[in-house]
Amino acid sequence: MMFKMRCFTVSETKIESVWVFLLLGITIVSGNASVSRVYQRKTVVYSLGTVRNQLFTAQYIQESSVNRLMERNTVLNFSERDGTYKHPLFNISESIGTKQKPVENVWTNQKLVENVRTNQKPVENLGAREKTVEHLGVQQNTLENVVAHEKIVENIRVYQKQAGNVGAPLFLTPYIEKGLIREAQQLSKVKPFVKGITSYAGLITVNKKYDSNLFFWFFPSKTNWTNSPITVWLQGGPGGSSLYGLFKENGPYIVEKDQKLKLRKYSWHRKCNMIYIDSPVGTGYSFTKNQHGYARNQTRIGEDLYQAIKQFLTMFPQIQSNPFYITGESYAGKFIPALGYSIHTHNAHSSFKINLQGLLIGNGLTDPENMIPLYADVLYGLGFIDYNQRKIFQQRQEDTVQAIRKKDWETATLLYSQLIIGYSFFPYPTFYTNSTGLTTYYNYVNENSAKWYDYENNFVISSKFRRHVHVGNLMRDRGDLTEKFMKHAIAKSVINWVKELIDHYKKTFFNGQLDIICAYPLTVNFLRKLEWSGAGKYRGNSKKTVENRRGAGRICEELGKFGGHYGEEFWAYGPDRPTQMGLSSFQ
Repeated sequence: MMFKMRCFTVSETKIESVWVFLLLGITIVSGNASVSRVYQRKTVVYSLGTVRNQLFTAQYIQESSVNRLMERNTVLNFSERDGTYKHPLFNISESIGTKQKPVENVWTNQKLVENVRTNQKPVENLGAREKTVEHLGVQQNTLENVVAHEKIVENIRVYQKQAGNVGAPLFLTPYIEKGLIREAQQLSKVKPFVKGITSYAGLITVNKKYDSNLFFWFFPSKTNWTNSPITVWLQGGPGGSSLYGLFKENGPYIVEKDQKLKLRKYSWHRKCNMIYIDSPVGTGYSFTKNQHGYARNQTRIGEDLYQAIKQFLTMFPQIQSNPFYITGESYAGKFIPALGYSIHTHNAHSSFKINLQGLLIGNGLTDPENMIPLYADVLYGLGFIDYNQRKIFQQRQEDTVQAIRKKDWETATLLYSQLIIGYSFFPYPTFYTNSTGLTTYYNYVNENSAKWYDYENNFVISSKFRRHVHVGNLMRDRGDLTEKFMKHAIAKSVINWVKELIDHYKKTFFNGQLDIICAYPLTVNFLRKLEWSGAGKYRGNSKKTVENRRGAGRICEELGKFGGHYGEEFWAYGPDRPTQMGLSSFQ
């Protein structure tokens, strides 16, 4: 058993005397460079609004480990020659206190062009990949027009040079639209990596204007596939590839260290037709050739997925009317209701019907407003933070929730990132990390449980893999840019979609006991505040399943013992059905 020892606690009021605003008069000379160490009371942030070249103090970053934060996060280099300061991590330049022409809208390490759109004033001094600077409390247009990627242009680079025979990307939409269904199926069939596994893979175009395409990999059920239910798996992120879930959690294959594949004993495709989709556009092998093809909200993600599913079911008419389920984990706690709501609304007005039966959300970030307020109590109850840290955590939680209620989405995302989630919006140790000493929030017992190893990554970018699953020389995106564009959606709730769907379809919310970022108490808190026709019965019922007798809906919440944020096999799967959680609720 591991014990965490603290010899003393530095209170918030005592810390204030340690911080100073800015010491530019004392410099340390090293060679030709003059280095000044900058300290600030809480965290120095830089204005991206109309007031430039000033340092602002943000109200929400006061770390219990003061020296560590100042040493790692707030050391700037000052150049007397040109009057600029430079962040040592990201080589950011900006004018300080001198009347000079501002540095042009270019991050030196990101090839950012001055204008992304033509005939439009660019957003000033913004790097969308390394977001180390912010001006809190000011409404800003931060990600609308500026994108940091391999090349920041209207047409985005999507292909790369690749050694070996990788084949060509397979775009199936032209075949589907022309009614060439047999050809589409034959072309998309994947040469098995292990004997006996039938699968199909390719790209479906969901937006022709921007040439946006979603990559899918389909595994027909081993049990009478034409009569088996269909289950779509969506990863979180935003920007996480569903290949993670396929290889690490519930797909038929497991990648070994020698980059060979072995079969998973309890793969979900034993009972279900499993479809793994890289979503949103810009995730994994899904791509767009235009920055406007990236989703800025869950509605767009739901619509893109709907278009992909509609074409997929047209391509496989044998299962078009089969029961349809949507599942996934983490940030997919928003994607799943988004796709469900899109199907629900289209079914009401379209002759093409998708037989949606249920939604399964694992460790889902579905309703941040009602989930964020419980972090302090969860961590305190587990003994990871002390009484004083709990008070600070509670205050920061409240600050984040207040920003959500004010619909100040950018500030809410930044505060949430600084508090615990990090993401690329705050690429420093969070208050959670500095307080607990934990390096991850996915499993507090096994911090390596969610790790995606180099040998797994090398396999999914190998020539053999590319050739087999028909992605050719497409670039595989880590989803950084996707995450950037979703910045204003991170803290938004999709609870209204859940309310609409809950009276029509079955819903299961399942959590791992060792997860922190979407801990079980957080899920229960938002479910108990959910207003629906069976809410009273759910709140007063000690059982975990509540039927809605007036409709077809049902809500079920389950806890997996010893499981983390991701569904490790030892708790999520049983010998007689795909999983003891989630899908078993619908049987």
